[in-house]
Amino acid sequence: MNGEPARQQSGDPASSANTENGFQRRKKRKRSQILQAALQLFERHGFKRVSISDIASQARVSQVTIYNHFGSKESLIREVLRTFLEGRLKRYRSIISSSMPYRSKLQKIVTDKAALIDQFRGELITAVYRDDPELIPYIEAIQRDIFENSTLPFLEEGRKLGCVPRDIGNEAIALYLAVIRTGFMSSPEILERLTSNSDLMNQVYSLILYGMIRET
Repeated sequence: MNGEPARQQSGDPASSANTENGFQRRKKRKRSQILQAALQLFERHGFKRVSISDIASQARVSQVTIYNHFGSKESLIREVLRTFLEGRLKRYRSIISSSMPYRSKLQKIVTDKAALIDQFRGELITAVYRDDPELIPYIEAIQRDIFENSTLPFLEEGRKLGCVPRDIGNEAIALYLAVIRTGFMSSPEILERLTSNSDLMNQVYSLILYGMIRET
């Protein structure tokens, strides 16, 4: 009336959509807040020593909120590991695409992989391969992604530079890495020895990449 625009009613679709979008943004922000708090605590103290109560205090949310978002501590650990591993994937891609000399890239990747043994107070590998088998298909998918989209181009670069033997094909390298990975996962004793000794893991990674016989 009188040329004035009609007021938006509470049941208006646009108003409902804005309310819903705002709710989803808050929910997403809260979830990220919990993940970041959990990641910080897990990296500092390991998975076993951190409780849901500790995470709730760090994230400044209630324990009920954490359970509403993740259901259990195990599910929260799984999501934290996914976030962590995705970050590592980006890191490897960044190293490979950098302007560093080839051998420096290789050394950095080896050192970085060896450093994984100390992540989460040494509980990373056991958390994935022994305590949460559901993560293994996800890890394997990441490994395939790394090999197909990062490792293969990296190997081709190495061949052109004379750092990777031309008579060893990509299929052989993929099989070689798969055999080593399967060996790590198949024996609790091997896994325990590697996870308890970062220097040993470093040497094993060095053998994987450089072999037993080197130029003098």
